[in-house]
Amino acid sequence: MSAKNLIIIPKKNNQDLGLYGPYFYLQFKPVPAKFFVFHIEVVTKDDLVVRISVSNLFKCLKCTSTWIQFPYRYPIAQSETCVDLITSRNCKTSNIEKDVNLGGPSPQNSRWTFLSVNLQEMLNFYTNNQFSHIKAIQLCANMHVRNVFTSDSEYDPEISFQDAKKMNALHKLTPIPREMALPVSKGENWNE
Repeated sequence: MSAKNLIIIPKKNNQDLGLYGPYFYLQFKPVPAKFFVFHIEVVTKDDLVVRISVSNLFKCLKCTSTWIQFPYRYPIAQSETCVDLITSRNCKTSNIEKDVNLGGPSPQNSRWTFLSVNLQEMLNFYTNNQFSHIKAIQLCANMHVRNVFTSDSEYDPEISFQDAKKMNALHKLTPIPREMALPVSKGENWNE
């Protein structure tokens, strides 16, 4: 990966994004047969900066009090709806050994991915800190990026607005806003 192929937001180190939504969403497509990495710098309630890195270069999870390194896991099954980064587990499967494919270059059939990260839960689980806000984002080589979002809401791509109205406020999940939705051809579903 070339050190010149990256986007840093904001450009200056002394600036702060100040994004307070604990849910981070990235819509990206890895370049086939390549490696990628992205970093999210998060500030805790105690003003500690923790860097969260996600990459297909990493083979295993590593963490310290100021850095969490996640191996990116490629979706295995066509019907897979989400991957829990915290446990590297398919949300619909309980057997982690069977459905984990960690590290390695992106597959030839790489697709657009809607990655959701619960920063509050991640910080609490790995560093025993409370999330305050996102300070900076760094997107590195070999990935196409459509959008980066933060939110106070946890979005579920499989919930329609009609379903959400029926469920009312019983569930925390809400449908994806139109601006965040990836286009789905008629007759196909989100996971394809």
